[in-house]
Amino acid sequence: RKPAKNVSPLEFMRDFVAASQPVVLTGLSSKDWPCLSRWTKEYLLDKVGDLEVSVNVTPDGLGDFVEERTGLFVKPLEDRMKFRDFWLALDPAEGRPAGSRDVHYLSRQNDSLREELPSLMEDVPQAVPLGAAAFGNEPEAVNLWIGDSRAVSSCHKDHYENLYVVVQGEKVFTLLPPAAAPFLAERRCQPAHFERRGGRLEVVRDEPPSPDVPWVPVDVANPDLGRYPDFDPGLAVQVR
Repeated sequence: RKPAKNVSPLEFMRDFVAASQPVVLTGLSSKDWPCLSRWTKEYLLDKVGDLEVSVNVTPDGLGDFVEERTGLFVKPLEDRMKFRDFWLALDPAEGRPAGSRDVHYLSRQNDSLREELPSLMEDVPQAVPLGAAAFGNEPEAVNLWIGDSRAVSSCHKDHYENLYVVVQGEKVFTLLPPAAAPFLAERRCQPAHFERRGGRLEVVRDEPPSPDVPWVPVDVANPDLGRYPDFDPGLAVQVR
C-alpha cells in the first residue's frame, strides 16, 4: 500500500506495471473523486434510478464458471432493468422479494459507465490521473461494478492493465503469476448460460454451432486439492 500522492508515473510504471506487481494506492481525494462522497443510495437512485442497466443474475453468485457436474462453461443470465430495481434486488432491506436468493451483479464490461450511466461521469475524472500519465492514453473502457459479497468472478486472465477504484465496501483479488498457468487445469468447455424457467434459474446449453470456451475450473481462492493436486495455493496472492 502506498499513498497515491507519493507515487510518480515513472515509479508506477517501473516498479509495478513493468514488474507485474499489484499495488493499492490510498488517500484518494474526494475533490478529485467526488463519487467518494456523493455516491450514497439516495444520490444514485435520484440521479440514475430510472435508467436501464444490464445486470448479471446467477443463483449463487458465480458467473462465467465451469460447472463441475457437467463440465459446461456457464454464463450468467443478462437481465435488463431499471437501476432502482437492481438496487432493490441487491439489498433485502430495500424490499427484495421474499424467498428470492438470486444474486444480482452490475458488472457489464465494454464501457458500461460511459454507455449506460453517463450522467455519473461528472463524479469521476475522465481517467485515473496516474494511469493516464504512465500509459500516455485515456482508458479504453470505464466500467461500474456494484455487487455484494456473494458475487464472485472465476479465475481468468485479462490482456490489458486494470485500475480499480473502490468507492464503498471492499474488493478482493486473488492473483497468480504467469508461472501458475500450467497447473490450473485449463480445458475447453461447451458453452451454456442461465435461463429463467418456472421461476428459477437453470443451466441451458448454447445453441450449436457454438465454439468451445477455454477456461480454468479451479477455484483459486478455495481450491479442491483432491481434484486438482497440481495446483499450489502458495502461489496465490490476495489483495484487498
